[in-house]
Amino acid sequence: MPLRHIHRFRGGSAALWEICEENSFFEKQLLLSEEEQATYRSLPFGKRPPERKRRTQWLAARHVLQLLDGSEPRRSLLHRPSGQPFFAHGKGYCSLSHSGKYAAAATASMPVGIDIQKTEDRILRLSAKFITPEERLRWEGHPRQREIFTLYWTAKEALFKAAGLQGMDFKRDLRIRLPEFRDGGQLLAEIYRPARQNLQDKATYQLHSTWNLRYRLFEDCVYSIATPQNLKY
Repeated sequence: MPLRHIHRFRGGSAALWEICEENSFFEKQLLLSEEEQATYRSLPFGKRPPERKRRTQWLAARHVLQLLDGSEPRRSLLHRPSGQPFFAHGKGYCSLSHSGKYAAAATASMPVGIDIQKTEDRILRLSAKFITPEERLRWEGHPRQREIFTLYWTAKEALFKAAGLQGMDFKRDLRIRLPEFRDGGQLLAEIYRPARQNLQDKATYQLHSTWNLRYRLFEDCVYSIATPQNLKY
């Protein structure tokens, strides 16, 4: 299946691929390094559809990144302790994601994070892990609450991927400024980190960094892209 969607932004671009191919298609397109081959072989491989799908999604996301990057030969990927992928050679930043039938990738001249998530009812059940009481109150009873909470998840996940900071709490440390909900747009987001400990051993939090978030509803998914606002690259 060809690329379904390309999102260009200042300093980078992202793309979505609808997965209709077998693993063999992507295996022929990708020249994986020894480290990547080892990671691929370590992924679960069984008869259950979720296990087979995970391998296909892993390959498809790297195929999308290869198309965006355009380097010949393909630049292999390594991973930081935080889990962030990065190019083994050359400059630039990248990020990968997948959900359901879609694989996504982003590349940029600055730190970037992308996340895509299928809109499903289970996001409402899981929302206590990433939605603050204020965010819940703001959108309580909204007819599109499922899509809104999916946006919050992808936005915070993309922010987490781009920042690469250890020990972040999605409810405590990541603030998404969403004044209104639309099918796509650009938002501001903030990361807060502990500044010091007071006498009661309670952390005082202060603003660490400010980020741009671009999001869009695409068919039955939501994707978000995070890039820094207050850093120069």
